[in-house]
Amino acid sequence: MRFIILSSVFFLGILSIKAQPANNNCSGAVTLTPNNSCSYTTATFNGSTLSTAAPSCAANASQDIWYKFVATDITHSITLEASYNLNHGFELISNTCGGTVVLCHNANGISSNEYYFNNNFVVGQTYYIRVFNATSTLSTASFGICVQKYPTPANNECVNAVTLTPNNSCTYTTATFSGSTLSASAPSCAANASQDIWYKFVATDTTHSITLEATYNLNHGFELISNTCSGTVVLCHNANGISSNEYYLSNNFVIGQTYYIRVFNATSTLSTANFGICVQGHPPVTGTTNISNNELVIFPNPVEDMLSIVFPVNSLSKQFLIYDVYGKIVFSGLSILPNETINIEFLAKGIYFMQFYFDDGTRVLRKITKL
Repeated sequence: MRFIILSSVFFLGILSIKAQPANNNCSGAVTLTPNNSCSYTTATFNGSTLSTAAPSCAANASQDIWYKFVATDITHSITLEASYNLNHGFELISNTCGGTVVLCHNANGISSNEYYFNNNFVVGQTYYIRVFNATSTLSTASFGICVQKYPTPANNECVNAVTLTPNNSCTYTTATFSGSTLSASAPSCAANASQDIWYKFVATDTTHSITLEATYNLNHGFELISNTCSGTVVLCHNANGISSNEYYLSNNFVIGQTYYIRVFNATSTLSTANFGICVQGHPPVTGTTNISNNELVIFPNPVEDMLSIVFPVNSLSKQFLIYDVYGKIVFSGLSILPNETINIEFLAKGIYFMQFYFDDGTRVLRKITKL
């Protein structure tokens, strides 16, 4: 009798393990709701079979289970939580169970999570997720699955460009590429750009600088466009590469004119990074002294090698920075003498800007031409 009882318990255990989950077939797909963060729904292969032919990226797949969701935004991510000794992946299928296979994803191997992130989803469309065990060894493992949404920012298109106000110091406005797409053709200085967002400002001075704050692992840049969204592209700026800031300084702005800034992610890898953007005005003179542009003399200009500077009378410490047209600092110095001569022979021919700083907060900006 004892043998019979043990055998029955064992037999019932086998039946329990082999009971098929409700979502073993596409017709029973479990509905997932996209959230603003990854909120896992528990999944398991326990008792599942392979409901249709093996997926193209996992020829040895032996089990699958099904999920579905309705896209709420253009950008979504799908994550399969890592589970010890499990190699899983998924197919993404559009519209119906027998619809187009958008992708087959099995990138990271055993005991690893799987993650897919893209901004090509169609809002309101149903997508099916066929999650598979990529190996021929059956699994009873449990893991998590989530679909995360990334709402499209309001300034994803130029018509909704966010207005920036130039300040006399760099006051950052927080920006993000999260949820954004590429609203127009790739900019001339970033052929692989994948996302952009838009800003605008009205020039308050002839001289302004534009700064994009450095963010780890992000390569960003910007186009400066005059007057309208489809106006003249004044420049395309992407000078400093990954994890670096971008800076542009010019004294060719037209006071009262509107300028649009199309900020782009310069790479093909989508980003959800946050960073800062600022537009700074540079009035010819600030502070409490009587220094004016005419009192600071630079000669000769254009210059070949030796540049002479005559500073205002009674001015104290003078720091100067020389920028190229991309906003990169190429030379700097500090003087306490009334006059200064510096050798700029090493600079390449072209246009540069000299910014002078005085102890009382006074700034003077000059344009020089190197021959």
